Amino acid sequence: MITIDITDDSLQSALKALSEKYADLSPIMAGIAQDLHGGVEDEFRTEGQGSWPQLAISTQKQRARKYGAGKAAHPMLIRRGDLVRRIVAGHDDSSAWVSTNDVRAPILHFGGTIAMPARSQFTRKAKAGKNKGRTLFSTLAKSEIGAGRTIGAHTITIPPRPFMVIRPETLDAVMDTIGKFLSA
Repeated sequence: MITIDITDDSLQSALKALSEKYADLSPIMAGIAQDLHGGVEDEFRTEGQGSWPQLAISTQKQRARKYGAGKAAHPMLIRRGDLVRRIVAGHDDSSAWVSTNDVRAPILHFGGTIAMPARSQFTRKAKAGKNKGRTLFSTLAKSEIGAGRTIGAHTITIPPRPFMVIRPETLDAVMDTIGKFLSA
């Protein structure tokens, strides 16, 4: 797990004032957790406020074939929405956080290189159903004779697209939440 502590002086003094005013900070931390979650959702919606590198040409072509030309490059990091749905807000009586259990999250956030080993890939023609006549990936046992290929070892480089980011707007929302409790 990677932990990021916010050390903003005004936030620290506001949290200290809250702890002096309230014995139970759980409701306040729940609000702060929702503010943090909203900030992460904004990162996805704005694609890092426009700072994320473009998708690889090969990825754009693949997405254009699958989803249509209008969705070839955007939204980034959202094909089915799995990663976004797996980002959750949490809190206890003294802290608030956002987290994800998606195993792809670190490499998508920080970037990196994946070493793909050489492998054989088999295909077959679907004989019935919605995929009838289409070429599908298959196991060796179900593949047609000669319907296979070998893919050599290669690397995939994924550039960083940070989405677990606390922007000044998110920090402002957190301060607003704290301010509502301090003025109550």
